[in-house]
Amino acid sequence: MIAMSQKTKYCRRCDSTKTVDEFYNDKNAKDGKCYECKVCVKKRSAAWQKANPEKARKRQAEWAERNQDKYKATLKRYHSLGGWRRRWYMKKYGLTPEQVQEKIKKQDNKCAICGTDKPGGRGNVFAVDHNHRTGKTRMMLCQKCNTGLGSFNDSDVLLMKAAIYLMDHNY
Repeated sequence: MIAMSQKTKYCRRCDSTKTVDEFYNDKNAKDGKCYECKVCVKKRSAAWQKANPEKARKRQAEWAERNQDKYKATLKRYHSLGGWRRRWYMKKYGLTPEQVQEKIKKQDNKCAICGTDKPGGRGNVFAVDHNHRTGKTRMMLCQKCNTGLGSFNDSDVLLMKAAIYLMDHNY
């Protein structure tokens, strides 16, 4: 059960006792906390969404319609550097968004190859160029330049051959 004086609560789902801050608030519960911990709620929710994708999409659309201001704020947060990109940059490159912004600033807010100030692509942000073999980050590129390098498998030999080809056939 719950011992509020000790600030712990028992989770029925994972069969463990946790601190009360590990439980969501529930205004209908006697103690004001959900009967299962946040981790279990998230697991159960993810499993339900995976098993019921159409219902999940419908629920999300209905919620977004009822809560337009909250939905817009959520989208704004999601698409900002503080949202999913923060986790992505750290997980993939070991960089914080602040470090990414510093890299862009050092390049005068321009692509390191073509010099455009318009990154393009999804989210309209510069791509973190990196060596696919070593994983080390290089500089920030626009979507077109980053895709171009990727198309040549980051091979300087292939890029030189392409440059020679263009010089020989530039008519």
